[in-house]
Amino acid sequence: MRRNVLARRSSFLLRTRQESRADGAAAIACPAPSCSPGSPCSRGTGPGRRRGADRHGRRPWFAPAPDSRGCRVFAPAPSRRLWSTSHRTSHNPRAGRAPGAASSAFSYSRRIVRRATRRGNRTFVVHDPAGVGPRSDGRRATTLRASPRIRRADGTHRKLCPSGRVSVMRRLPLLVVLLVAVATSQALAADLDATLKKIKRSKTITLGYHESARPFSFASAEGKPMGYSVDLCTLVAAGVGQQLGLTDLQLKWVKVSVESRIQAVAKGTVDLECGTTTTSLSRYEQVDFSLMTFIDGASLLVTDSSGIQGVSNLEGKRVALIPGTTTQSQLTGALRKRNVTATIVPVRDHAAGIAALDDGAADAYASDRVILTGIGRTAKHPEKLSLLAEFFSYEPYGLMLRRDEAAFRLSVNRTLAQLYRSREIVPIFEKWFGDMSTAGPIIAAMYLINGLPE
Repeated sequence: MRRNVLARRSSFLLRTRQESRADGAAAIACPAPSCSPGSPCSRGTGPGRRRGADRHGRRPWFAPAPDSRGCRVFAPAPSRRLWSTSHRTSHNPRAGRAPGAASSAFSYSRRIVRRATRRGNRTFVVHDPAGVGPRSDGRRATTLRASPRIRRADGTHRKLCPSGRVSVMRRLPLLVVLLVAVATSQALAADLDATLKKIKRSKTITLGYHESARPFSFASAEGKPMGYSVDLCTLVAAGVGQQLGLTDLQLKWVKVSVESRIQAVAKGTVDLECGTTTTSLSRYEQVDFSLMTFIDGASLLVTDSSGIQGVSNLEGKRVALIPGTTTQSQLTGALRKRNVTATIVPVRDHAAGIAALDDGAADAYASDRVILTGIGRTAKHPEKLSLLAEFFSYEPYGLMLRRDEAAFRLSVNRTLAQLYRSREIVPIFEKWFGDMSTAGPIIAAMYLINGLPE
């Protein structure tokens, strides 16, 4: 009973809306003889009444699709809101009759109002799969529902999704393909940054070395670069060539100094610097560094005649050092902390520092301890020199490269980490530091920490 009341109320509201908006209704011009003005079709009665009209001759104010008789449809203005109805006939199980029986006592009508919008050239029409309008036997059609469609130029219609919009799920595969393409292009761009592109194009990698930084980077009697850092750079270059698929990668060695090394790397003159450059935060503003290759600390190489036992004994002494290095800043801080005043003698490189000791122009030479060990052997009278046990700085070494070169840095670090993990670094270390007492547990710990997994 309640369903019948609701059905009547919905029917009344719909008829009221139709009558109030009669001025926006779509006009139908039917070429059939039975649809001439004043005929039963126009009045809405008889078997030839308009498609979609109810038994009283009323029709919804939206425009139905062309029927089989060729009725032409003129849709209302695009700004109007379109409403469609669905009539469903359901069997009342209490009555004991089959669905669709002739007597209305054993069936009830349920009216569903659906909202749709006409946008652009889209026309929303009534879809009646059961037939044209009401059935000829007087009963309602099984289904009369509105479906949003797009009218083509030839008069046919294309059905849209139920909401009248193109489904997002139908576009999802295309979006996935586009995202994958963008990610792949970004990955390819990252794999070949500026340095790697230059190396692949020229089939040459440019490596910087120092002339007198024994035993890390120096020139042999024949002028060939040698040393611990040089050997590491040679293996790194082989890894880069393997990554780029270059079997004939050429190594170009360029000599750099302490003063020119940072600018040579920053400007791209050198792809990788193989020396004794300390990794520091201030230098990160200009260049980048690989994983640590060595850990050392600054100390003093003194003449025996000077009587120097430590930094506290430098009062009034002459100390040679290379300007612009971390050793200079650390020694200045150590002297200030101990309230000691010493005379600084600037030198160009390590060879000039040893020459200052040999010539008596300096009483001590300040640099990293391992460098002092190696360079002290080249002095004219090494037996007159002593290396102090005191450290006054912390010097972590790394291979220097350009900033914003993530792919190149990854290639360099991958080779170094593999050397540390596989212990292939051991023979290289023993080759250059085997007879030095500086090889302690701290170096082994550095290899272990920087042996990153793949």
